[in-house]
Amino acid sequence: MLGNHSTNDFEKKEVTEKYIFDTNIFDDIVNEKLKISDIVKYKNYKKVEIYVTHIQIDEINKCGDVDKRARLNIFMVKIRPILISTSSCAFDVSRFDESRFGDGIIFNKIKKGNINYVEDALIGETAIKEGIILVTNDKRLMNIVKELGGNALSLNEFIGRLNKIGDGLKAQ
Repeated sequence: MLGNHSTNDFEKKEVTEKYIFDTNIFDDIVNEKLKISDIVKYKNYKKVEIYVTHIQIDEINKCGDVDKRARLNIFMVKIRPILISTSSCAFDVSRFDESRFGDGIIFNKIKKGNINYVEDALIGETAIKEGIILVTNDKRLMNIVKELGGNALSLNEFIGRLNKIGDGLKAQ
């Protein structure tokens, strides 16, 4: 066999749902409202894929609370998210090797001229353009992503979907 593949790679079924977390979900991860084991379990059944951009990784690395930063890094290692580039880049925020030069239309609609929304705009635009469901507790961001044609859920809605996937697997 050529390349770096496991035999399971050739048997993969299509993933049913793709998600990306807004950084405001991190506190819920640390407080274990979102359990790592649930995500890992459904990833193993090829039902869920988790995506991440450099924005989330940078946010974790900036965390001043050493214990929280360690727990978030462990979370990322355990769920093994797929790293994707942001759909646009923003000066002083983006890593140019981890972002693309987009047209900025969706980015600017999400940002709405507010410099505090740059990271949200990059994550939201990426979710929309890549067809990934954004998980956020930020109602403003959730609503604008939906208005712009994307899909977004609160953390509680995401947990509900995980439970629904679990119920479906039990019935099989």
